[in-house]
Amino acid sequence: MEDNVLQINPELARRCLQSAHLYMETNRYREALKLFDDVIDKHQPQNVEAHLESAKIYAKFKKPNSILKVITRLHNFAEKTPESLVLLARAQFLLELYSDCEATLKEIFSKTRDFPEAVALEGELLVHTGKYEVAIEKFESLSTRYPKNYNYLALLALAQYVGGRYHRTITNCTTIMKTGFADPKVTKLYEMARKKKRREALGKLRKVKPLKWLFAQLFDPFLESEMRADSQSQTTHEDLVQETLVDHRTGLFNDRAALQQIPALAARRKHQFFLAMADIDFFKSFNDVHYNHQVGNAVLKALAKAGQKIFSKNNIWRYGGEEIVWVLDGSESQTIEKAEEFRKYCEEKVADEANEIIKKDGIKHFADGLDHKKDEVFFIYYPVTISQAVVLWGDDGTNLESVLTAADQGLYTAKESGRNSVVYRGELKSNGKRPIKYTTEMLGILHEESVKKGSPHWWAYAKGLSDKSREEALEYARNTLSDRR
Repeated sequence: MEDNVLQINPELARRCLQSAHLYMETNRYREALKLFDDVIDKHQPQNVEAHLESAKIYAKFKKPNSILKVITRLHNFAEKTPESLVLLARAQFLLELYSDCEATLKEIFSKTRDFPEAVALEGELLVHTGKYEVAIEKFESLSTRYPKNYNYLALLALAQYVGGRYHRTITNCTTIMKTGFADPKVTKLYEMARKKKRREALGKLRKVKPLKWLFAQLFDPFLESEMRADSQSQTTHEDLVQETLVDHRTGLFNDRAALQQIPALAARRKHQFFLAMADIDFFKSFNDVHYNHQVGNAVLKALAKAGQKIFSKNNIWRYGGEEIVWVLDGSESQTIEKAEEFRKYCEEKVADEANEIIKKDGIKHFADGLDHKKDEVFFIYYPVTISQAVVLWGDDGTNLESVLTAADQGLYTAKESGRNSVVYRGELKSNGKRPIKYTTEMLGILHEESVKKGSPHWWAYAKGLSDKSREEALEYARNTLSDRR
């Protein structure tokens, strides 16, 4: 009988879906929901689209139990996807099952690091748990990447409000309202921020300019002028801080910021406080031998982006050259897990992300080479890996200088262990595939031998080799170089 039900008029199911989407375009969600339910109950019970769209409408109306019912049914016959899991996480959030929500978000990010709806929900969760600065950072990133999604800008305004940045809240709410984006919550947030800003401005005037304070009490336009001036002053100060403390090549905070911020974070720590120094393996050879400094900059940008995803903008710094410093306030196991996550992410994804930056920036070769033609866009053919040394604040040093010295010493152990590794307090905790140090001469031999075997260059030839065959080819190149010398 069930098989017969599954075969009931799939064409009618398709028409219902089309009609439902038309209803959604005119905000007639209840009519759309009825059609989605008809598809599930009558025409095609295992239709994934109907389940997802139904759950989205329930999420819009904040019906967590209905979301759970639909998504649980979906997961009984279909694979879990970021789209279905984020709806599950939304239901858990609405039901105040925050640890479950966090676990579901973690499952999403294990499938894909960059799923905007999940990042937004993670930001909402951070607001709820009082981590306003990290939430602001996430919503700022989303708003920059998706400037026409005013929901992200509204969430940013909310995070700024609860974080006490009333002038920024007013600015963003004004931007939203000017677009005609109708949301009473934005209007209410704007009015609340104005009241806070008014009280803040009056408080400052009363302390430093009593006469102006009296005028402001009597004349609203005067107060408005003072509020604008105060907001402009705050914004200018924040922009100046951004200008002097941020590394413009990567977008990370710089070494000057690290000197100010890391000791302050250590002083406010709630758990154990860990610092790690990360270094790109063979970066000099990477920059000078077979690519160039523009490509090296693209790698640094991709590495910075990865680090900000994993540690948040306020917990990672570019300390110098290709060295990155990050901190974590937590347990030893959490810290080692994060370090390994960073190492693995770099090994698996940073080269691809750097290639996207290279393509976007149009970075091209200046002359013909063994593996490229003149004016071809650069392409990185092998993984970007990092070595990391993690140390414990207090036991490995009681100030930033001594802790950084301990981390720097730990990096030597990481490099001696074969690189692409995580060393915790001098002990190797994890490592990946050993990176290869190429030289110009070695690449020349590899390219030459690859062409003899019918491949256009070494990178194409190496793709089809087993690990053993690749190592044999590299060993041959090393021996040939040694004989020539």
